[in-house]
Amino acid sequence: RTEGELMSAEFEYKNALRVDEEHIRATFGLGLTYLDRGELENARLVCRRIITLEAAFGEEHKHLFNEFGIKMRKHKMYDQALRYYFKAYRLSKTDDHLLYNISRTYFERDKYKLALKFLGMAQAINPAFPEAEALARAIERKALEETSLPPSGRFSDRDF
Repeated sequence: RTEGELMSAEFEYKNALRVDEEHIRATFGLGLTYLDRGELENARLVCRRIITLEAAFGEEHKHLFNEFGIKMRKHKMYDQALRYYFKAYRLSKTDDHLLYNISRTYFERDKYKLALKFLGMAQAINPAFPEAEALARAIERKALEETSLPPSGRFSDRDF
């Protein structure tokens, strides 16, 4: 998959899953392959499968959740991305990058107040986090733009 051979990757992940249907890395790999190919419906099916695998939510797999969440967010699968991030958050409440990714997802959904909340949590853990600082500026800039809309704007006060 990392070499861009997505058809071969799918074949190999499916072979691993035939041997062990709960193989965590193969399940994640298959989902990431579908996301890389833009096969969102297949990716959604794998997402549902991963959620049912309790073993998937171990500390050792948090980087897989992060990668999966990022790809889902890039495909505008925000609800699924947040579901994974929050499952991972229950296991690792001190992961600044996970909190940053939650914030970024809320930002992309125009939920600035929530974005700032989770970004603040990330910055409390890691004050020297340049990407978080850049996102904070972007959130504040967008929130200011949106609050300067006339009353008929698409946001209410509770969105900020």
